[in-house]
Amino acid sequence: MSKYFPSRQWESSLNGISNLKLTSKAIPLPGPGEVLVKIHTVSLNYKDGETIEGLFNHHAVKTAKTIVPCGDAAGVVKYVGEGVRRWKEGNRVLSIPYPDYLTGRVTQDNLRNSMGTSGEGKLMLACFRGSGD
Repeated sequence: MSKYFPSRQWESSLNGISNLKLTSKAIPLPGPGEVLVKIHTVSLNYKDGETIEGLFNHHAVKTAKTIVPCGDAAGVVKYVGEGVRRWKEGNRVLSIPYPDYLTGRVTQDNLRNSMGTSGEGKLMLACFRGSGD
């Protein structure tokens, strides 16, 4: 089996939705403690529109020059890395834009670590590699 999974993703240079580019990328199969999720659905939120337009810069977020937008997604676990016990292939899962946020006010740190703005987003047509925790 190949050590990589083919993927296509939308990339934004933060200059408008009409400038989104569809690119191809080979994603490594999951390592120890990781899972690979096949994305089936992505939601577009107001924050995603702001980010794609280059307007989500009024918080503590340091946005890269090119990003994969969107933080909300749902899909199915495709591959499970060594040592992952909680998730199995075929499990349905979802991502959230602020993985460190649990309750209360959203903090500057939550915003800095948000998916689809400062981190890799979910506007992909194949898979996302993430933690199996």
